[in-house]
Amino acid sequence: MPTENLNVALLPLDIRFAQPKANLDMVCDRIRTLPKDIDLVVLPEMFNVGFGEYPDGVLHFAEPDDGPTVETMKILSHELSIAICGGFIGKNGDYIYNRCFFVADGKTMGFYNKRHLFYGPESRLFTPGTTQPPVINYKSWRIRPFICFDLRFPVWTRTTGNDVDVMIFIANWPHARYYAWRHLSIARAIENQAVVLSCNREGEDFYGKYERGDSLIIDSYGNEIGTTTDDGTIMATLSFESFNTSRKKLQPWRVADCFELK
Repeated sequence: MPTENLNVALLPLDIRFAQPKANLDMVCDRIRTLPKDIDLVVLPEMFNVGFGEYPDGVLHFAEPDDGPTVETMKILSHELSIAICGGFIGKNGDYIYNRCFFVADGKTMGFYNKRHLFYGPESRLFTPGTTQPPVINYKSWRIRPFICFDLRFPVWTRTTGNDVDVMIFIANWPHARYYAWRHLSIARAIENQAVVLSCNREGEDFYGKYERGDSLIIDSYGNEIGTTTDDGTIMATLSFESFNTSRKKLQPWRVADCFELK
């Protein structure tokens, strides 16, 4: 069980398509202006380059795990003593992935390759992941990151043994489907008795428009608890006492159905 509060911030960025340096500079500037007590910053899916058709392909945007995007975030996390979670285009040999990273205090804590690829360019350009996301222990909270379309698949995201406290969904989820985004985020929080941090982008891309305010912080009861600042940042303090109390009072996991993923 968590033993200390966790201060979180979601940064729903207006990503500049195919401009990794500009996006990295923007992220660094935004993170440095956050309150000093923030523990965890969440960035959108593929925040360094955004989505699109990529007429010249994605290979020249793909990075290894120690490439400029992750290394820049590691340096920043060490400088500010925080954790950062976000997405980029990752590669292993000839395989290209929509990949999520989690770094903390200058160290890499884990990666996850998106399992459920959206129709269109993403499913043509990327390789689907084959393993579930890692559970990352940070400041006594057990955190598991997912990516966008994964939100629609409750079996993939289900935990039945209270072994995950916070679920992160980094996304490029168009506002046209906001109703589904919001209600599925709430459902994932309730069914897993976990806090859900759903960080979307702002602006416009290949798939549509994204409105400020679409990102969500949801407690384990399904209530929205985030506070939005003028620049769109959403922040909240996750209370370990409230969280632990909620899991003691209601225990549906005791009669949860067992299943095996294949």
